[in-house]
Amino acid sequence: EKKIADASRTQHHILNVGTNWTGDAAPYTQSVAANGMLATDRPKVFFMAPDDFANVDAQQEAFGQLYSVESAAGSIILYAKDKPTVEFSILCEVSRI
Repeated sequence: EKKIADASRTQHHILNVGTNWTGDAAPYTQSVAANGMLATDRPKVFFMAPDDFANVDAQQEAFGQLYSVESAAGSIILYAKDKPTVEFSILCEVSRI
C-alpha cells in the first residue's frame, strides 16, 4: 500500500482576506501572509463562515469571486475574477509534497 500524504505534510491556516486587490482588470490579485508557507506548497482554500450570520451572504459572494490560488514563500496569492468588496476568512489547506 502506497501512502500519498500524512498529517505532518498537511497544514491548515485560517487567513483573513482584505479588500486591497491589485489590478485594473481581471485577474485581480492579493497576497495574504501565511506563516511557514513554501513556494512549493500546494494550497486549497475553503470559505470560513463568519461569526456574524448577518454578513454571511456578502462574504460567500466575495469568496465566490476567487478562481485560483498559488503559494509563495510566507504567503499565498489569491486570484479573483472581480474585486471582492468585503473582507472574509478562508481556511487554507496546504499539502507539502
